[in-house]
Amino acid sequence: MTVMFSDPVAKRTGDGWKATWRPHSGGGLIFVRDESDQDLAFVRLHEVLPRYGRFAHPTTAGTDWQDHSLVYFTADGDRFVARAWWGARVAISLVDLKPIDPGEFADELDDREREIVRRELSRLVTWAQESDSWLNDDLSTEETLFSVGTLVHFPGLLGMTEAIPQLRLLESGESFKDIFYGQYDYRRYFIRRLAQTALRRLGEKAGLYRQTAPFSAQSRFPFDPPEPQDGPTRHAELQSVRSGDGIAEVYRRLGPPDETNENCQVSGRISLREIVRRGKQFWRYDVDADPPYTALVWFDANDRVVRAVLYDPPFWTSPDVFPSDRQSVLGSLGRTTLAFLDQLDDGTFAGSTIERPAAGP
Repeated sequence: MTVMFSDPVAKRTGDGWKATWRPHSGGGLIFVRDESDQDLAFVRLHEVLPRYGRFAHPTTAGTDWQDHSLVYFTADGDRFVARAWWGARVAISLVDLKPIDPGEFADELDDREREIVRRELSRLVTWAQESDSWLNDDLSTEETLFSVGTLVHFPGLLGMTEAIPQLRLLESGESFKDIFYGQYDYRRYFIRRLAQTALRRLGEKAGLYRQTAPFSAQSRFPFDPPEPQDGPTRHAELQSVRSGDGIAEVYRRLGPPDETNENCQVSGRISLREIVRRGKQFWRYDVDADPPYTALVWFDANDRVVRAVLYDPPFWTSPDVFPSDRQSVLGSLGRTTLAFLDQLDDGTFAGSTIERPAAGP
């Protein structure tokens, strides 16, 4: 049975307020409740949170908008604020029990968010250095609702250059990963991916660490992948990619991809099987060249290269590099949303593209 998403709650207590979750309510709401868990107010996010319809994805578990979000009280305790991963905010007055315009005190909220992220990121890094145990993704307290991903994502959103050393440490670690079984069995280092995106947004280059790595003898590729490449090396290797090259040869030259179709975020309208049947498989590489760019190498149903497309600016810059009025092709991890792959070729990319069998900007 599908477990429904939970929603943030500001709950009144005998001496103030505490933050918590209303379990399995389906996503898309924020509640204000009294000591007896009776609703005092609630807001529907699609009515008040800017660009919610574009970035929040409907799923069988409800509406998914909470990835890497930050929900907190202002320092005076009078307002309850949620900031989504794409940067938009909603604020609720706990005095008047209704939404208020967060733009009227945006600088105050920026400072509050930096304070929270700075404090909690320091705690996360201390844990990463001292503990071998698994850390739950949800790190919420009675004052703040957030996840591990929140703490790694928000420095890039807030321009927190002081967090660069901590992001470097998290980028190098292997504590946060999951395993994907498919045509290309691999580990996905999702916190490393977030850390590298934040570092790039802060003007840094990503370190030489894989975002994916094969783990199974069932994989189509050697168990020991090539060493990670720096931007100039990866850029040079991309020049040699030709139509008809086999997927194993691309793997040997460029190393494990930063994303594959199998790593896409799923959203209802089209299946991976159908994508593969049509011969629309791609591997994504983010290249820290001068200038940086994103490369998609596309394969046919026989695992042969059919095209390579280079995008400048790179995808990690912002989901707004695809400024569609429909739902965003780029999700909260910077991964591609499977149902909206047509946006990659619909002419809406806000930059320049180069397409050729042997490609380089």
